[in-house]
Amino acid sequence: MNFTNLSFRKKIFSLLALPMIGFLWLSISSIIEDVAIKNEMSTIAPLTELSVVYSELVHELQKERGMTAGFLGSKGTKFSKKLQSQRQNTDQKSGKKESFWSENDFNLDEIKQLNGIINQSLQKLSSIRQQVDSQSISASKAINYYTQLNKKLLTVATLNASISSDALITKETIAYYNFLQGKERAGIERAVLSNTFAKNKFGEGMYAKFITLVSEQNTYFDNFNQLSNKQNKKQFEKQLNNSAVDEVLKLRTVAKSKQSDFDIDAEYWFAQSTGRIGQLKKIENYLDDKILALVEEKHSDAFQGMLINTIVSSILIVLALIISFYTINELTGRVANLTTVMDQVRHENDLT
Repeated sequence: MNFTNLSFRKKIFSLLALPMIGFLWLSISSIIEDVAIKNEMSTIAPLTELSVVYSELVHELQKERGMTAGFLGSKGTKFSKKLQSQRQNTDQKSGKKESFWSENDFNLDEIKQLNGIINQSLQKLSSIRQQVDSQSISASKAINYYTQLNKKLLTVATLNASISSDALITKETIAYYNFLQGKERAGIERAVLSNTFAKNKFGEGMYAKFITLVSEQNTYFDNFNQLSNKQNKKQFEKQLNNSAVDEVLKLRTVAKSKQSDFDIDAEYWFAQSTGRIGQLKKIENYLDDKILALVEEKHSDAFQGMLINTIVSSILIVLALIISFYTINELTGRVANLTTVMDQVRHENDLT
């Protein structure tokens, strides 16, 4: 059909339809984007909570690893009672992990596969403990078991960064992961020197491992400070302004200066190192709360944006239709009146 042959009403409708379609397309695109962000945050939120639960278990495993190393290094003369108590704390956090999984439905194949691997590793914990009690496992092998298990538990923190399309969440998640890795290296250092001071000498390869751990801690914490926001960095500096942190630095200096005859009690080192890691744990708890709050804020903003866009778009579309309908009726009415007058002029010669 030729456009020139259309009625005046249809021509007006055609002209108004183009901007209306454009506006409708933009509105729907904005709503779809908000829905996608909301769904993304709905996926990230439970993963963030899971990361916190896993981190709590890691913290207890770190302490058990350190006590285990000291127990093995002292041939069972140190850390015996503390280790038994710590194992109960670890089991409690492991139970909390299982409860969290049963209460939540995780659909991502990656997290299901990761949790399956973690459960397989946790099943070996009882056997490792029996070998530790019987002194039939080396300190390096025991430390490596806990370290590999913690590595798997901490991996969940990286999933949010791969899922999120929000730059801020990705940045803060990567910063958080770097902090957790630095804290994990602090835990391994505690275990290595607990074993070393208990034996009063470095075992084979332990000195190089100790130096590497200190270097890795510095690197991970530097990365954290480079990536994180000012408030998090201030919290980091505040919590590490602590006497236990200063004492750990002094004990490190002694360990770096010689290979044996340290004259340092393993339990004293463990207490000071635990004090430092306790400060790191406070930072971790602070970061947990901040990331959870950030994800919740993004989820809330996306939901509100979706709601506002839907309401505003609907109102504007309805108003546009009403105004367009009224305007078209007004214009076509005037054209009809003009046509009637012209017919009278032409057929009746009425020029009134």
